[in-house]
Amino acid sequence: MLLLWLPGPLVNAADQEAYWASYRSGPDNNAVKDAEKMQKPVSAKRWGVMIGELGEWGTNSKSGMIILGESIFFATDNEFYRLNKKGEVTGKASLEGFVGYTARPAYGEGVVVIPLNGGALQAIDPREMKTVWVNQGPGMIELPSDEGEESVFPLQNSSTLHIADGLVYSLTFAQDEAWVSVGGYIQAVDARTGRTVWQEAEYMSDQGPAGYHMSGSLVRGQWLLTAGERGRLEVRNARTGELKNEALIGSKINAPPVAWEDEIVLTTYDGRLVVFHFDELEGSLSQKRESTFAINTNSTPAIYQGLAYVGGLAEYGDWETGQPSTGLLALIDLEDLTVVNTFETEGELQSSPLVAVGKGKRIFVYFTVNNEVGGLYAYDGREIKRVFEPDQGAAEQNYTIFSPVMDQEGTVYYANDSGFIFALHDDSPSAFSLSENWPWLLPALIVVFALILVRLFFLSKSKAKKKG
Repeated sequence: MLLLWLPGPLVNAADQEAYWASYRSGPDNNAVKDAEKMQKPVSAKRWGVMIGELGEWGTNSKSGMIILGESIFFATDNEFYRLNKKGEVTGKASLEGFVGYTARPAYGEGVVVIPLNGGALQAIDPREMKTVWVNQGPGMIELPSDEGEESVFPLQNSSTLHIADGLVYSLTFAQDEAWVSVGGYIQAVDARTGRTVWQEAEYMSDQGPAGYHMSGSLVRGQWLLTAGERGRLEVRNARTGELKNEALIGSKINAPPVAWEDEIVLTTYDGRLVVFHFDELEGSLSQKRESTFAINTNSTPAIYQGLAYVGGLAEYGDWETGQPSTGLLALIDLEDLTVVNTFETEGELQSSPLVAVGKGKRIFVYFTVNNEVGGLYAYDGREIKRVFEPDQGAAEQNYTIFSPVMDQEGTVYYANDSGFIFALHDDSPSAFSLSENWPWLLPALIVVFALILVRLFFLSKSKAKKKG
């Protein structure tokens, strides 16, 4: 009975509910999680492990993480890994191609789908760690040049995958020699078979760049909402790809939109928070409101109780003099879009915050800052501070734009370009994790149970004597 009762490692992780299923945790792209035992910002290092090989720049980056039951999943280079919550590798699968620097997998329909270069997608069964299907994607995009010749550019898959109603939505882009985004695709793929259901291309024009870089999508009702380099929020039929409506933003978007109540919230590269009312019945956008909070941003806001937490750039640095950029964390009231407060950081805040609702409904906001230390930062409702600094002597430090994730017990995970993944927790005495402590708890329970049986035995013997 005790063995059946024990949680965690005795249960197949992939059979449990997906706790963190995509880049921003769930279908609304809003990374807010309950952490009832968290009393203070996580700062104690549970473990740090190096996964993968360092590249020519001496770095190794990780894709976004997925958490299913007691397992953590991510990709690096052309390998897909499964870790347990002790940081041990429990499974690995080879990928058909390489992931990009900001690869963002998603889980749905029983598979984890990983975005690969060229717009390819690979679905892996997280239980068996075996490939279920591969969709090669468009691979390239062809653009007509001014001379009438075709120009061909390879596609990159840097945006957030979104899985809804059996379909995987993938957004891609391609760059020319001047690092200008010249086009890209929206692709809808059957999550069970890998078959392409529909595909729409967009190309650079006189109106400017096109494609989708570090952006993403949402499904609301029958509608797919996307935004990208063209600076437009688009509403399409999620099953057919047919364009229903679009709204001009005025700047490219390098972050996925967030659904909050009946509104769509997104950030722009030129540092604005933009909000639209969305009519799910009609598929229409209206009542556009906006507020400027930074010079630029590619951070996705996390929204809790009407307050948006979002990162950005406050002041450019100077590489020649070694002067670092100044980043910021902004708190924005969504009712009137006033910037309630800002906190500066040494280095640009390019990650997307995680809001953990701790003990007594206290808020802890976690994020990383793109500086040479590559640590974890937190806002505790009063101030921001670096709550964890990787060990420089152990080669754990490096730059990062990784967005932190959290598991069911309140452990926060993140990675930096050193190749290390870190697991951090609140070391308060009452922040007790049963799944972690069951190895010593089981003998203690057996001893207590045995003492109770002994006590009952002697009580029964005593009663028998009195009756005699």
